[in-house]
Amino acid sequence: MPAACDCDTLKFESALARANVIFSGRAEEVTTNWVSGGGKVTFRIDSSWKRIIPEYFTVNSLSPDQCGIDFREGVDYLVFVMKDFSYKTDRCSRSKLTSSASADLAMLGPGIPPGEVPETRKTIFMMSLAVLLSLLFVAFVVLRKRVFRKKKT
Repeated sequence: MPAACDCDTLKFESALARANVIFSGRAEEVTTNWVSGGGKVTFRIDSSWKRIIPEYFTVNSLSPDQCGIDFREGVDYLVFVMKDFSYKTDRCSRSKLTSSASADLAMLGPGIPPGEVPETRKTIFMMSLAVLLSLLFVAFVVLRKRVFRKKKT
């Protein structure tokens, strides 16, 4: 292992605490991440832990000579993901081939199937619209009462 990867493999409990997302899935597309010089991997998710994620999820990894993982298309992995500015993983995170992750998978227990991530923008828009309509209704009622009072006098 290159010097950049001189890390003790995290114990399961530490990797579990450190990860923002944990999932098992197949690497569907591996491309170059031109910003970091590593890889950008899109996975088709089988199961996830710690968070519900969509059926396809993209993770960044440094190049293998910088402690990144050499992901291969069509291969299944158990991936421990940290989120900094983007979702990323490396060799020190405990990510590995699913075929060699039976002990970790047993400790994780049953996972969550992939699902739709709540559409935060849509929810915020709908709530804002409801508040706006409520305010317009109140304004209409108040103005109606004022106009009605002026007509009586």
